[in-house]
Amino acid sequence: MVELPSCASLVNASALCSIEQEVKEENTVNVIAEISAELLREREKNAELMEKISVLEAQIQERDHKGSLITHRQV
Repeated sequence: MVELPSCASLVNASALCSIEQEVKEENTVNVIAEISAELLREREKNAELMEKISVLEAQIQERDHKGSLITHRQV
């Protein structure tokens, strides 16, 4: 005769599966939150770098403009 597991052990196994699933979901949420935070930090860094690039480009254009004025005055 085949021995069947008791109802109590089946309930416990089901409860454990449920708890494991909740833990996995929480871990997934935590990982997603960490990735989102890192992405936000990278976007902020990119924005700062773009601002620096814009300032440098403006300085180069201003220098080139001043240089062309000096060249035209000497002619």
